[in-house]
Amino acid sequence: MTKFFILFFFLSFGLYSQKSTPRDSLKRTGVSFYDKVIYHDGHSKLPGTLSIHGTIIDIAYGQCGVRCSGGVIKVKLIDLIPEYPDSLVYIVTACLVPEENESDYIGLDVNVTASKLTRKDTACYYKSVDNTIGSNGIPFYKLSETETHKIIVKR
Repeated sequence: MTKFFILFFFLSFGLYSQKSTPRDSLKRTGVSFYDKVIYHDGHSKLPGTLSIHGTIIDIAYGQCGVRCSGGVIKVKLIDLIPEYPDSLVYIVTACLVPEENESDYIGLDVNVTASKLTRKDTACYYKSVDNTIGSNGIPFYKLSETETHKIIVKR
């Protein structure tokens, strides 16, 4: 009987521990569901704002409506920024949702102004981000609704 109880205990513990997935724990913390969003901290030496002229090469859409979450665009800079050490910028968008043809944004040239994404940002699309794009440790920037709208209109 004792062996049966021990076996039952370990089996039920194993089943219980499998109910929570890494994705579930990310949901609870407000971090993105798919890939980590890197926030600027107080020690970041990168510029506070970037004037970005580049081409969208990847996109992860957000949601607006009942559920609010930011999306992410990966932009390849056409005009390099002297104070910024990379040719790629990772940007959280405000309410950029998929249209009928989602690929319309890929290859789109954009001219926007982005600012550092920090944990102090309070808008829902900066606190919860649906992201499938890895940045290899590069901190993300963010677009306001006005700057995000420039991309939507241009499409």
